[in-house]
Amino acid sequence: MTASNETGYVHQQAVRSGQIITANGSAFLDFGKRVLEALQAAPQPEIDEWYSFYKQGFHDYMNSKH
Repeated sequence: MTASNETGYVHQQAVRSGQIITANGSAFLDFGKRVLEALQAAPQPEIDEWYSFYKQGFHDYMNSKH
């Protein structure tokens, strides 16, 4: 028997609910961002900057800063 909760499915790369974080296999950056947020590892602007840097790549990120 297979369990299914189609109505509860969230169409996002990574999802956090309380202390539970889950992501699909291609969402390592989104998962990492949610973990850092859950741990409050840095101020939110710093986490957002880290995420943008790795999501965009060095050159695109640096070009977006100018």
